[in-house]
Amino acid sequence: MARTLEGYQDGAVNMNAGREARQPLTRRGPWPAGLAFCLLFWPAAPAHAWTDDPLTAGSTLIRKVHIDELRTAISNKRADFGFSAPSWTDSTITAGTTLIRKIHVDELRDKCDDITAAYNSICSGVVPATPVWGGITAGVTPTSATHISQLRSVVDSIGTCAACCAQTCKAGTCNGATCNNLAVDSEGNEGGGAACATCLDCDGSGSCVNVGNTLEDVNCTAACTQCNGAGACVNIANFSDDTVGTTCSASCTECNGSGACVNVSSARGGAQWPEGSPACAVCSDCGDDTGACATLTTTEDVGCTGVCTSCVTGTCTNRAADDTTEGCGTACQDCVAGACSNVTENEDGTCTGVCTSCVTGACTNRAADDTTEGCGTNCQDCSGGSC
Repeated sequence: MARTLEGYQDGAVNMNAGREARQPLTRRGPWPAGLAFCLLFWPAAPAHAWTDDPLTAGSTLIRKVHIDELRTAISNKRADFGFSAPSWTDSTITAGTTLIRKIHVDELRDKCDDITAAYNSICSGVVPATPVWGGITAGVTPTSATHISQLRSVVDSIGTCAACCAQTCKAGTCNGATCNNLAVDSEGNEGGGAACATCLDCDGSGSCVNVGNTLEDVNCTAACTQCNGAGACVNIANFSDDTVGTTCSASCTECNGSGACVNVSSARGGAQWPEGSPACAVCSDCGDDTGACATLTTTEDVGCTGVCTSCVTGTCTNRAADDTTEGCGTACQDCVAGACSNVTENEDGTCTGVCTSCVTGACTNRAADDTTEGCGTNCQDCSGGSC
């Protein structure tokens, strides 16, 4: 009577209602149709250390360890490719007690199919190939070493997710269907693949995109170079304030438009002299052609911007009360000790009429008997602010 997949004991095949028959893994009768298995052009994968390898039909006894090893190997492969942990019928096989069953082999095949489908989809250069399993009919199909050997061959042939996903902008990990993408702004080679080109980074969707304009990137970090937003590393233009002391490390140096740092020029294209970085002292800026800070005269500067102050020979100085540039901005106020103060009994700003004068900071009409009313004509006095 042919032995069939209906019972399982360590070192024996227990068939048909569990009756023990210590028989080796062999086949009785014809091979089932479609049992042949084709594996074409798959990248080499490290082989597992299988017990009783190779299995010999007619000699090797079927054992608990054969199923346990396949379950463990397939579970590990599934985890590597991002699949959930499988569940198994008769999850704990007890030698001498658990009967070998058709479902044990079917489950191994089904879980293996998930991995091979993902592997063929993800792994670049793999010719799609899915194992063709021989049919098993409970109570009919003889036990066969081929059933175990086929599963071992498939597991050994499946490479790792990391090897498949060693691609530009891929993370080297899988989610069951695809390789996970590297994060936005990654260089592209963190997962083992090739890096994006200079001035390109990953977009978070598995592709390289241009780095933004004015930004640096790997291989575009030299002084006075930056990415141009179109995937090219270019020289920074001359007279660019944001390169002073930053892109060019010295305080009063800047890019010259040809990829080199030079001293800030006094003829800086008519542009305002930069502050330098580290900044020059108050009332001195870059621009003396030597890369040093130069003294400012009669102008404002960072730290000297009050309406009643200005730079005088490198020092922030209070403006005089009659300074035409004192800038208090209000009639009847002038600079006093570096601050705007009320002007009294005098003209100022827009308060210059012959019959007006400043009184405690306000432009006020002069009285009719004001000796300074200045109508300038006999028999005329001020009235209502006019002669």
